[in-house]
Amino acid sequence: MRRRLPALEVAIALLMAATLTLGIATGVLLVRSAHLRAARGVAFVPNRAVLDSANNWVVSCAADFIPRRPMYAPLTWRLFEPGARGETMGHAIIGEWVPGDTIFIDRDYVAVVWLYAHELLHRALRGPPAGWPAHPWVPFAFPCMLMEFQNEGGIMGPPGTPKEQRP
Repeated sequence: MRRRLPALEVAIALLMAATLTLGIATGVLLVRSAHLRAARGVAFVPNRAVLDSANNWVVSCAADFIPRRPMYAPLTWRLFEPGARGETMGHAIIGEWVPGDTIFIDRDYVAVVWLYAHELLHRALRGPPAGWPAHPWVPFAFPCMLMEFQNEGGIMGPPGTPKEQRP
């Protein structure tokens, strides 16, 4: 014979189940919120010498595509934790220009000139023409040499190799 649970035991069991469900949902929301905060990053002011070098790199290699003026003002700069903005083509995103003039930089790349130049080129071009890939071969790869494979231990030497010392 089955025992009937008293109403109080049923109420307690339901309350415990609801509390557990709410706790799990709250935990998921907290983790998601922390991830979104990490992806948004924190505001920062980049080193002026790094910006000047990046700006000079872009205007010297892409003069036919962009106006000759400093491209980093006015911009909002955000620093994010490695991996926080996801991946593209199997690689962690290390920088990103977002229309509306925000540039995100991975904390581990805060002083890497080529990355700033890469994102400034995105900004100067205002994104690729409709139907084009995100990184048109011209000018990103050639003549500017601003692709990751050209700068991070690839064909252009180890990470951080100054432009004038590259092969």
